[in-house]
Amino acid sequence: MYLYFKPDGKLFLRSKVSMSETVDESLTEMFVDDSFDFTVEGEADSEGLVGRQEMNKSQVEAALSYANKRVAAYPSISDQLDKIFHEGLDAWKVEIQAVKDKYPKS
Repeated sequence: MYLYFKPDGKLFLRSKVSMSETVDESLTEMFVDDSFDFTVEGEADSEGLVGRQEMNKSQVEAALSYANKRVAAYPSISDQLDKIFHEGLDAWKVEIQAVKDKYPKS
């Protein structure tokens, strides 16, 4: 699932498909697994009832696993294949290893 956050960190849009070509460039796109729960307990109201509210960008980033972060950082499959074709496997490995190094297994 793709989440789009406004510059202030509030969730603007969630989508099953990437909308990066059709949404405002000021939005930040994040990819999460479909099972990712992006809600947290909110503040209690005057009657003591606690509802759930959507996480902001920093809360989602903190909750993402290394695997989610890697998926979002990897180039698309078509871009990866293009890199292999034009620059070879070694160049592709360098690019992929940089993502793995940035988001190591915990």
